[in-house]
Amino acid sequence: MDKIATGIKVYYYSKSDRLNQVIFSNNSQKTYDVGGMLFELISDESIYLIRDKVKNMISIFPNKCDTVTGDTITEFFKWLYETLEDEELPVATELFRSTFSEAIFQILNDEKQMAKFSIIDDFFNRAYELYYDQLTLFAVYVEAIAMHASKISDQFQGELAESFKENIGEHFNEFIDLCYLQQESDFRYVYKVSVKNFMQLLMFEYCRMKDTRKAIKICVNCGRFFIPQGRVDTLYCPLQAPGYPSKTCKDVGAQLRRKQKREDDKDLDDYHRKTCNLLGIIKRAKLNNPAAVPYWQGELDKLRAEHKRRKQKTDNEKEA
Repeated sequence: MDKIATGIKVYYYSKSDRLNQVIFSNNSQKTYDVGGMLFELISDESIYLIRDKVKNMISIFPNKCDTVTGDTITEFFKWLYETLEDEELPVATELFRSTFSEAIFQILNDEKQMAKFSIIDDFFNRAYELYYDQLTLFAVYVEAIAMHASKISDQFQGELAESFKENIGEHFNEFIDLCYLQQESDFRYVYKVSVKNFMQLLMFEYCRMKDTRKAIKICVNCGRFFIPQGRVDTLYCPLQAPGYPSKTCKDVGAQLRRKQKREDDKDLDDYHRKTCNLLGIIKRAKLNNPAAVPYWQGELDKLRAEHKRRKQKTDNEKEA
C-alpha cells in the first residue's frame, strides 16, 4: 500500500507574521490566522467529523468481511478517504486522512499484529483504536494547555502543560524547514512546516501563538475555547454569554464571577453587603450631613482592613 495521505504544508514569512498559508494535497490553498487551524480542529463540527463519523463509516463499509490483503486495505482506506470530506473543514479533513494513514502503517509494520487479522473489518477497527489514541492524546493536551493558560488547571493539567512547554522547542525544530516559495514573479524566503498528524499541528500552532504573543484559553464564564484578540491575560471570551443574548462573556464575566464568589463565600457576601451599605450612607451624608462623613468613612476603612486581614490569613492557611 502506497501512502495516499501526506498531511498539509504550512508556510509563513517570519516568526512575528500572524498568517499561515496552508497548501493541501489537492494543491488548494487557504490562509489562516495564527491559531486558526487549531481552532478549526477543536470545533464541534470537526470533532464529529474526525471522531464519530470516522467510526460510523468504518462500521458500514460494504466489503468489510473481505480478507486482509494489501489491495483490500488500500480499497477500504481510499473509500474512507473519499467519503469523509468537508470543504468547510479542510485542515480537519486532511489531518484525519494522514493521521489514520499513520495508524494503518503502524499495524502493517507489526507482523505480530497483522497475524491476528483475517477480515478487513478487524484490521480497520484496530487502526481506529490507534488513531483514536492519538486523537485523545491531542484533546488532553489541548485542554491542559488551555486550562493552564487560563489559571484554572488542576495539578495534573498544570504538570502536563509545563511538560509540553519544556519539550516543545526540541520537537518543533525536528520538522520545520526553511525554503524559497514562489509568489507570482518573486521568490520569498519563508518557513515551511509539514504537518502530518494532530499532535504536530498542536506543536506548530502552540509555537506560532507563542511567537506572536497569543494563547489558547478556556473562558472562565462559559467554558468555551478562545484566543484572546487583545490582552493575553484576559479571562473571558468575546462570544455571547449564556443567558445574556445581547452581551458577551467579556461584558458580564467579571460581574458574574464576583457574584458566584459571594454566593460560595458567606463572609465575602456579608462584606460586600456591608460595604455597599456604608457607601450608600457616605453618599447621603455628603449631601445632608457632611460632618458625619469622616465617621462613616472610618467605619468603611475598618471594614476593609478587617476583610484584607481575614483574606490574608486564609491565603496563608491555603499555602501552608
